[in-house]
Amino acid sequence: MNYNLSESKGSKTGYLSFELEKITQKIFIKSGYKVDTNEHSYIDLIASLENTIYYVEVKSSSSIQYKNHFYLSNQIEKMISYSKQNDAIPVLIVYSLLSEKDKEELSVRYQELLVLDIRNILYVIQQTDIRDELISILPFSVEQIEPEKCDLNINWLQHSDSLSALLVRLDKCKSGKDQSTDFENISFDLLKYIFSDDLALWHKQERSNMNLYRFDLFCRIKDYNSKTFWTMMENYFNSKYIVFEFKNYSKKLTQNEIYTTEKYLYQKALRNVAIIIARNGYDNNSMWAAKGCLRESGKLIILLTIEDLKTMCLLKQTDEDPSEFLLNKLDMLLVDLEK
Repeated sequence: MNYNLSESKGSKTGYLSFELEKITQKIFIKSGYKVDTNEHSYIDLIASLENTIYYVEVKSSSSIQYKNHFYLSNQIEKMISYSKQNDAIPVLIVYSLLSEKDKEELSVRYQELLVLDIRNILYVIQQTDIRDELISILPFSVEQIEPEKCDLNINWLQHSDSLSALLVRLDKCKSGKDQSTDFENISFDLLKYIFSDDLALWHKQERSNMNLYRFDLFCRIKDYNSKTFWTMMENYFNSKYIVFEFKNYSKKLTQNEIYTTEKYLYQKALRNVAIIIARNGYDNNSMWAAKGCLRESGKLIILLTIEDLKTMCLLKQTDEDPSEFLLNKLDMLLVDLEK
């Protein structure tokens, strides 16, 4: 993997580039290509199908709009030169938006170059597992991006319904400590399916406070997310990050578990909201405890059940917005909040 333009593997941008190159490799492999990952200067991937060879360069950006193509000239020219020597087609894939002006300038300057941006990739991978994987790692929301067809032959059959398999696993998972890890993993996969458009990072089992306690999942609200619930979390609850807790208890959750989750929340770290998913629901005191946390310290803890999780999956499956479900939960919590 090339980390040019001062990108290092340890940096945020370098890590994103590394993950997006793996995504690109999957796209070509699922499209029937043979992919060579042996690294060559200025080439990330070599993909071949029958008698056609593509030299592929992958670029990422933490911003939804890519503005660095002017700095790629040296790389592009070397990639084109090497492509000519080996009778290959040079391809630039940018995992953010290129303006029409930028695309036109690249096309005019490098007529041999095939240019794809995030719109083209979203078109290719729509209704596939790879789409969920991609948008979960992108640092920005793609909800306003319209997929656009491209000239590169990277289409394949749509994936089978993995959601049904996950829901079957959820139903078969027994409550109790023995299957708590399974419950965490299933809940993680379902949440990623539901909110991959809205949340990024997806960091599991983060330990804190010198390992005295931990939370199960830590996500960041994507930039440019315009959905009401997430904008409220950022603007009114001062929370860019969301903590998720998965409770596979045999009994209903009590106020003790609510107060434990409250310890993970810290306003100055932009981590002021938690969502708990409980296998067997909550007792009466747990709701009172959640209201108390909000009333006394401004920390928002939303209590969900596995039935709520299934409902949000259905909303996502029918192209509705699952965050509206969370917004309704918030409405009910605030309407019933006592002084």
